[in-house]
Amino acid sequence: DYCERAGISQVMMGSDSWCRSVGHYLFNERRFPGGEESLKRAVDKLHAAGILVGMHTFVSKVSKVDPYVTPVPDRRFWVDRQSELAGAVTAEQTEIRSLGDLREWAGSPVAAQKSWEGGVVKHQEVLLDDEIIQYQSVGPEGKWDTFLGCKRGAWGTKAAAHAAGTPARHYGVDGCINGYLIDQETDLLDEVTTRIAGIFNYCGFDMVYFDGGEDVPKTRFNYYVSKFQETTVRKFEKRPLLHMGTIMTHLLWHSFA
Repeated sequence: DYCERAGISQVMMGSDSWCRSVGHYLFNERRFPGGEESLKRAVDKLHAAGILVGMHTFVSKVSKVDPYVTPVPDRRFWVDRQSELAGAVTAEQTEIRSLGDLREWAGSPVAAQKSWEGGVVKHQEVLLDDEIIQYQSVGPEGKWDTFLGCKRGAWGTKAAAHAAGTPARHYGVDGCINGYLIDQETDLLDEVTTRIAGIFNYCGFDMVYFDGGEDVPKTRFNYYVSKFQETTVRKFEKRPLLHMGTIMTHLLWHSFA
């Protein structure tokens, strides 16, 4: 009714209108109790009124509440920092020492990086085996080798003991949805793109907007900005298709055009 009054012929549905978990793309069942079937009915109703429908989505990352993260974190996220434990730790320990220098980790007062997307707290995490640990700061001053004020078993993972030499991994974090960046050299990208393309195709969307696409591994930035979008669009069945995304690269100009 609003579209008819305003002369609007195209609308875009925000991801959070139907999706409660980016990655597996689980549905908000309070709004769409029938899942994909409910969403398709909404798209069909708009189509019946002559209105084209766009899908807003995220594909380069996975939210921390998704089953890919909790209760057991997937190993196919991009590791942007890594160290190892200086000694064994118990499941209750709140100060955890590393063999490596942590001065450039989030929460270090001497880190060269001063701006952290979504706030530095979202980045103050370390993974030991299958446990995610949130820490308050890095110290002590001058040494910068210890995670301080550790909250064990974050994001529904299980606090556990860890042996000396255990890798201390940090996943690349997106502060917008508060999620982890996919390592696009793994098959996690294929799983996530297949899932979102399946929803797109079944519901019959006419347009896609890949939001937050700059949140990719910085090692090959232009390539990864392009890869997740191209991989997804190739799985879409509908043509013609309106494609909107983050950063038009030489690998995406034909799709954007």
